[in-house]
Parts: sequence; structure tokens; C-alpha cells
Amino acid sequence: MRIITSFLFVLIFTWHAYATQNSQHNDSAHANITIQSEVSSVARGDSFWLALTISPKEGWQHFWQNSGGRGKAPALTWSTPDGISVGAVQFPTPSHINIGHTEAYGYASEITVIVPIYVADDYELTTIDITLSATWMFCSDTCTEDTLSLSLLQNIGDTIYNLDLEEQFTKARSNIPNTSFWSAEMQSDNDEMLLLVHMAPEEMIDIEEVFFFPDSNGVLLYGAEQNFSITPEGLYIRSNREAMDPMAIIL
Repeated sequence: MRIITSFLFVLIFTWHAYATQNSQHNDSAHANITIQSEVSSVARGDSFWLALTISPKEGWQHFWQNSGGRGKAPALTWSTPDGISVGAVQFPTPSHINIGHTEAYGYASEITVIVPIYVADDYELTTIDITLSATWMFCSDTCTEDTLSLSLLQNIGDTIYNLDLEEQFTKARSNIPNTSFWSAEMQSDNDEMLLLVHMAPEEMIDIEEVFFFPDSNGVLLYGAEQNFSITPEGLYIRSNREAMDPMAIIL
């Protein structure tokens, strides 16, 4: 079976942390969170990945980069020295979760998000001090936001991978949706959304289930039924949206 998904988190709690050079762990009333580096040292001009693992405690759910009809996406703010840049955070494929009888996009179990870090050729320091300020929303019968800080010290040198974390990073990458090489067109006619994914007939033969997760608000009604059809033009996905002026978007 082929499943195609299309993609284009108040109360403040004190967190108790313990850290090593290449990782830091935090606990709260709602989750355990760990940040780790895939390398023990990195060369100038090279890049590496960080993994941020969120393990919610029983009964708590949390959210994707678009939280859907309820909740709030994670807010991550990075602080790094000059010559260090942080790429886009990569989230695993979300699930449908229900918060107060409202459909949302998120997770009811542990996830790992990964983020690339880039080191300039002329980076001058011998270490990289990375600090993350994160606000994460957790929901059960009620919703609360936890705010925390995590830090990590990375050595500059030859790029040496942490072999004991290889399996963890491989698994995290396998849960990240692949970037689609298909082009697509989205149209909305008042209260209907229509998405056409340009696929060849032989690419659609084994498709049994399709679901479109938009990464921005206003594209469709969260919780609305999605129907797909296979045509000579490609894969069509239809769903409802709030009535508004007609528009056309090229993805």
C-alpha cells in the first residue's frame, strides 16, 4: 500500500536540567525533552544535525508545525555565535489528534525533530555555544505552554560522528516526510479546495489512501472529509474550506 501525504506547538513551569557537552535533558510536569548532537566535533565549513526529542507524559498531546483547528505550534528561537546558522526544523509526519472535540494535527507519543547547523569556513572560535529557547504546548483536558531553555557546546575540529547515536538519527530521519518532486496546483472555488498533484498514471497504480496536511491556516476546514480521485491529469484531492473569494495558488 502506498500512502501519499502532502506537506508544502499561560502557565510557565520551571524545568530541571542536567547537561553534558553534546546533549542536555529537561523534565517538566508534561514531558521529557532532550537535545543531542550527531557529532562530537565538526570541521569549519561543514554542517551537522541536532535532534530534539519530546517525550510527553501519559495523557498529554502536542502539535505539528501547523496545529490544525486547535492548539499552537512549537516556537523555537536559536542563539548562536557569528558564523553559525540554523536551518529549518524538520518535523515527523503528524497524526490526527482530538483536543476538546476539535481535530488538530500533532502527536500523542514521543517524536524527534531534527535541525541542521551550518558552520562558516571562516568561523573563528574553537567551540560553538548553541542555546535554544522553546515554547511547547501540551494538551489533555486543558492546554498549557511550557517554556524552557536548552544549551549545547559543540567542539570545532575534524568532523567526528557519535556512533552511539547513529541509530537514533537514522530513525529520526526515516520519520521525516520526503520532499515531493511532483508539481501541484491548488484552487479554491468559494467553499471548496481542489488540489491537483501532477503524477504519471504508472505512479498512481498502487495508491490506496491519500491525505493532505496543509502547513498553513485557511487552506481547508480541519476535520472535513477529503476525497481523492485518479485521473489522466494526475491525483485530485477535494475538501471543504470556509467560503471566501475564489483564488488560485501554484505550489
